Amino acid sequence: MADDGAVTDKDSENRMPDPKPEDALFFRPEWSRATFANIGDAVITTDAEGRVTFLNSVAQSLTGWTQDEATGVSVETVFKIVHPETRMIIESPTIRALREGVNVGLTNRTLLIAKDGKELPIGPIDDSAVPLRNDKGELAGVVLVFRDITELCRQERAVQVALAYADKIISTLREPFVVLDMNLRVKSANRSFYQNFHVEKEETEGRFIYDLGNGQWNIPRLRTLLDEVLSNHHPVHDFDVEHDFPAIGKKMMLLNAQHFESVDGQSDLILLAIEDITDRKQTEAALRQTEQHQRFILDSIPQKLVTTKPDGSVDYFNPQWMEYTGLTFEELKDWGWKQSIHPDDADGHIRGWLHAVETGEVYEHESRFRRADGEYRWHVSRGVPMRNEADQIVMWVGANTDIHDIKLIELAMMDSEIRYRRLFETAKDGILLLDTESGRITDANPFMSELLGYSHEHFLGKELWEIGLFSDKAANEAAVRTLQGKGYIRYEHLPLETSSGLRVEVEVVANAYREDHHQVIQCNIRDITERSRMEQQSLQQAAALSDLHRRKDEFLAMLSHELRNPLAPITNAVQLLQLQEKDETKLQRQARTIIERQVGQLTRLIDDLLEVTRITTGKIHLQKERIGLNGIVERAVETTRPLMDQHRHELTVSLSPQPIWLHADASRLEQVVVNLLTNAAKYTTDGGRISLAVQQDGDEAVLRVQDSGVGIAPSPL
Repeated sequence: MADDGAVTDKDSENRMPDPKPEDALFFRPEWSRATFANIGDAVITTDAEGRVTFLNSVAQSLTGWTQDEATGVSVETVFKIVHPETRMIIESPTIRALREGVNVGLTNRTLLIAKDGKELPIGPIDDSAVPLRNDKGELAGVVLVFRDITELCRQERAVQVALAYADKIISTLREPFVVLDMNLRVKSANRSFYQNFHVEKEETEGRFIYDLGNGQWNIPRLRTLLDEVLSNHHPVHDFDVEHDFPAIGKKMMLLNAQHFESVDGQSDLILLAIEDITDRKQTEAALRQTEQHQRFILDSIPQKLVTTKPDGSVDYFNPQWMEYTGLTFEELKDWGWKQSIHPDDADGHIRGWLHAVETGEVYEHESRFRRADGEYRWHVSRGVPMRNEADQIVMWVGANTDIHDIKLIELAMMDSEIRYRRLFETAKDGILLLDTESGRITDANPFMSELLGYSHEHFLGKELWEIGLFSDKAANEAAVRTLQGKGYIRYEHLPLETSSGLRVEVEVVANAYREDHHQVIQCNIRDITERSRMEQQSLQQAAALSDLHRRKDEFLAMLSHELRNPLAPITNAVQLLQLQEKDETKLQRQARTIIERQVGQLTRLIDDLLEVTRITTGKIHLQKERIGLNGIVERAVETTRPLMDQHRHELTVSLSPQPIWLHADASRLEQVVVNLLTNAAKYTTDGGRISLAVQQDGDEAVLRVQDSGVGIAPSPL
């Protein structure tokens, strides 16, 4: 039993080195009891044979032996100790101290069996058993000092439980976690560390962290982090480290390190949490790139875009806003944009926006915004809320579109609609609007009611044949098909009947056109009853006039022939008188000359009258032949020369140097030139200038007569 309970070398690892015999205490009975009695730890003293000589109060309490009971009893009986796991009796350190005369310590974990059988964990106080010597240096006994470590064991068990709990927590962490000792050797690591960094537990625990993975963890910034923790024991949070691992590639990590102080102060640890933020950083970079793309798109869109906070205050304007208003972002942000709204539109615009912000409804409003040059232009503002998964509004996105030109068109269309409606209502022609597909009347203006005596409702929903415009439904449908195909149709002298049975003759002009994205037919109906009556009257009058005209032409033709008959003998008589010219008296010659001249004039008048008759009856005849134009002009000049001289006109004639041959009627052409020269002489003041020029232009002959007279106004020409 003594051998089994001896203090082993393993147990002695936790003891102080054995002192030399001369280090033993010299026993002083006069002061030792008083000293031992006041020590806070348990103290037992023995004599040289190992019998108890003294127990202080703490020792009595722990062993259950009183001073009287224990005095003279073997210390192994009073101080009975066993191994906590094997339950084998352990030799009392006092025995060895007496035997060897050296200081002997207790093992760290020893159970004291008290007198009543109660077991208490006890621990050593440096050298638990110390030999006592007398003045002669002889071994006089042993002093044994120990203490109750029940509370310490409880605390240690609590720490062990806490550490086990912490190990379980660490093992469940999704992020890598490493526990280092103060020498930066790995005490433990969680499963996430092994999985993320592709290392095994056997090649990690106990290794110097910088040696892991053949030096893969020898990272300069990691050294900086751990050096800071070791030097000042302060925690380090969110320490960025970026490293390219040969096995797993580039990693971006966020490190958090904490110094952990142990209970005994001898086994401090460093807790190192490693958050792999590679994916997050890549996502953030992608988001930044996406945001840059989106911002580029927003900045490039011609519309004026805006984003606001949930309360409606603006936090972003694209550049188009600043360019349009001429204001800076600082001037526009939050609610500064209100200053750019037209005063007449501001109240409704802002009130509607606040309502949308309060209710979360989509916002849309038309307002005028002031441009940098001071002009107000119409815009449509639209705002849409963006919501999160909890259906909470996180922001508003808005767009302002310039609709000024469209608005002006709409206003013009409204004015046009008003004018059209006014014309429609006040027109003195009947107007019917029809649906193109069905051919039924959808609207009628008031004049239709006035014209036929029916109410407005009477026309609605009816087809045209039902109000009498066409003889039957087939004719009506044929007209509608024509309108659908050609878009236009016109009828005259269609009969209508009023509500009182009167017959009204109308003219119908119908058109098909688009209105509000669908086809309509418009029929304009005009009362032509009076016009038809007047047309009939005009036709009758025209027939009568035509008859009179025919009679007049017949009379002129007959008159010209009847007048020519007496002229022939008168002409012959004048020619006979010319044969007696030698025997004529002066008076006879003067009379003959007058008769000859007047006969010539009368002949020309009759010829003119016949000419008019030929023209009106279409019987004029041209005797075309090859003639020279210069000769025609010369004869016409000779004919009109007396008239020119009478008015003292300066006549200039320019003939073509080369003959110009024409295929024409010589007498008619001469008459034309004579008429031109006669008119020029007639309408040119006395002493004026008249010129006549003849020339060839390609295949054409050109004859120009110019004068200094008043001329002819352009309008009659």
